[in-house]
This record gives sequence, C-alpha cells and structure tokens, in this order.
Amino acid sequence: MTDTHATEPAYQTYLEHFEVLDEAMAGALTRILNELELANQMASEILSVVPDPSASKLIITGDLIQSVNEHEARADDDPYKLERGSGQVGARTINLGDGEFAFIVSAEALFAADHEFESAEELVEDAMKVGRHLALHEAGHAALHIRGEDSGAYEDLAAGDTIHRSWRKHLAAHMDDFRIELMARRAPNPMLQVNHIGSAIAHLRSEANSAHATWRTDIDASVIQTMEASNSLVRVMAYLAAELAPPAAGVVPRPDQIPEGWDEYLEDVWNAWVLTLHRLSPADEPMSVDSIASVLSDLCALVIAWQRSIGFEYVMHPDLRQEFYWTRPLY
Repeated sequence: MTDTHATEPAYQTYLEHFEVLDEAMAGALTRILNELELANQMASEILSVVPDPSASKLIITGDLIQSVNEHEARADDDPYKLERGSGQVGARTINLGDGEFAFIVSAEALFAADHEFESAEELVEDAMKVGRHLALHEAGHAALHIRGEDSGAYEDLAAGDTIHRSWRKHLAAHMDDFRIELMARRAPNPMLQVNHIGSAIAHLRSEANSAHATWRTDIDASVIQTMEASNSLVRVMAYLAAELAPPAAGVVPRPDQIPEGWDEYLEDVWNAWVLTLHRLSPADEPMSVDSIASVLSDLCALVIAWQRSIGFEYVMHPDLRQEFYWTRPLY
C-alpha cells in the first residue's frame, strides 16, 4: 500500500507499508508527519542539500527491508539486511539513475529512542528531531555522489597492498558517513553514538571469543565473524568521532563516561583515529578525490595496526591467499 501527499509544491513524500505497523503507531506517525509537519521539515532538510525537488523523493516506510527490496529490485535470495553489529540501519539512500534518488526512512527508527521520556510531547519532539536528522543524513549521500566525492569515486585511489585493499571499501563508506554526520550536526540526532559505543565494544568481544572458540570447525566463517564485528565497531567509531566536539588545541575529546572496554580496545588508537578523520571536510564542503583518498590510505594502515594491537593478525598474500590468527586466548 502506498499513500502520497504533497509536502510542498513539486515535492512528494510517500508512505509505504504502514499497514504492517501497530495501529496506534501508524496513526501517531501520520499525525506527526501531516499535522505537525514533520514531512515538510524532512523535505526541507533534503532540499537544503539537494535543492532540485524533482531529483529525489522521500519515503517513510513501515517495513524498511521490504521497501528497499522493492526499490532496488533485489532478488529473493539477496534481501536487504538491517543489522550492523550491535545496531540497526534506520534509513537508506537509493540511486535511481538519471540524477534521481530515493531517501527511504524507517517509521520505527523515528521512535527507536535510547532514553526515557517524561511525556508524550517529549517523545514526539524526539521523533521529529530524529526524522530531520535522518533526512539530512540521507541527502548527504546524494550530495557526495552528485559532486563525485562518494566512496566509489576514490576508494581505488588509495595506496597500499592487498591487505589495505581489503579494508578500502568498508572504510570509504565510513568516511562518507563521517563527512555527512559532520554536516548533519546542524540537525542534531538525539540518538547518541556515545550511548552505543559500549555495546559495540561488547559485541566485538563476544564475536571474537565465539569465533576463536570455533575456528577449527569452520575457519572461514570464524574469520568473517571477527572481521564483520571489527568493521561494525569501526563504523560506530566513525559516527562517534563526528558526534563529539572536534579536536582543539591538540585535545581529542572522549565520552564523558568511558564505557567498559574502552581502555582495552580504543584508547591507544583514538587520538590518531579522530585526527585522521578530521582531515575530512563536512559533506557540504567540496574536497578533491585525491585528498580524500589520502585520508583513506592512512585509515587503512591505522585500522590494520589497530586490529593487530587488539589481537587479530590478518595476512593477505599477493595471490589473495589469506591467513588469520587470534593472538589472545580471551577477548
């Protein structure tokens, strides 16, 4: 089921799969989008970055997986997945071709608060902030692509050998998100990464211990499990670096409350990680692909050294043979 209403002349917001939502949630969200004008505000955030109203459309969906599968025409055996380590995706940008984009936002993500509310009004205010931030973030992906600065434009320009190349695609995507989140600070997200970094560390620890215990049974699955958990933590690290205040006078900010595992897994790399990322400009400030690729080269080397320091030795030979060692008895 798809409904539509105009958010402003020549710009449309589409509501998809609201029939799968709880009736109360569907009703509340429809009211927020229309009467409280969240749809207009989300469209305005998009248009502040992608000013051509005919170049994109905003979709609020009750089933993000189904909407992405439909708009990307994904095969039945290749469905979209929401899980990203200890977290989940709340929105997705789809390049429709010919300069057009679809910005798909999950209805449930608007209400996925990580804190308690004292009133219904506070919950609504929170949902509206999340909506504006998600819309602006997704528009940032389109802006980078339109200027030829998104990951696909520079990831193959980075220096390094085969093991560096194994990290390029992942880190380039995180760099795009970092630049976008720097830009999106003007529409602050109440869903704070500082509240989730501890869960991301715990997820890596759990996955590493599980993989280490079972590698003799299926080494390939154990390597993938460890690398995916490492990449999931790196993703949260990129978001957190954008969320915290930028470095100033040589001081690199850290969370006010240091989570369990921080000293063991992040403290030694945090300064270099943040300072390297902050060589990037916000997504609404143009950069040359060469300068972006230079940051990617350094991040690849940094992450490989970081993995080694926390107990993962990953070797990729020129002929693409791989070796992986868990160098700690317990994580």
